[in-house]
Amino acid sequence: MAGVAGGGHRIAARAGSRARLSGLGGGMMEALAGIALSALCIFALCRGDPKRLRAARAGGQGHGRTTRWALSMAACIPGLWLAAKGDAPAFLIWLGSGAMIGWGLAALCNRPRRGAD
Repeated sequence: MAGVAGGGHRIAARAGSRARLSGLGGGMMEALAGIALSALCIFALCRGDPKRLRAARAGGQGHGRTTRWALSMAACIPGLWLAAKGDAPAFLIWLGSGAMIGWGLAALCNRPRRGAD
C-alpha cells in the first residue's frame, strides 16, 4: 500500500509541475482576453475621435456620442467582470494595461502625417 500512495504522490507532483510550466492560470487568461477586448475598443475610439480628426484636418465626421459611449462602456466591461469575480491581480493587470494601451494609441494616432502640409 505504501507504494501506491507514493506513486500517487509522484503523479500529483508531475501534474502540478505541468500546470506551473504551462504558464498562465485561468485568471490570467481572462485578464489577457479582457486586455485584448479593451484594446480593440480603445483603438476604435482613437480612430474615430472627432476632435483629433478636426485637429489633423482629416476628412470624416468621427464617431457620434452614442458610439463613443458604447465603445467606452465595452472597454470597461472586462474590468468590471474581473472586479466582480474578486480577481484583484488580474483586475490590476487589466487596469494598468488599459492605461498603457490608451496612452500608446493616443500618441501613435496623434502623430502628424507626412506631407500633410
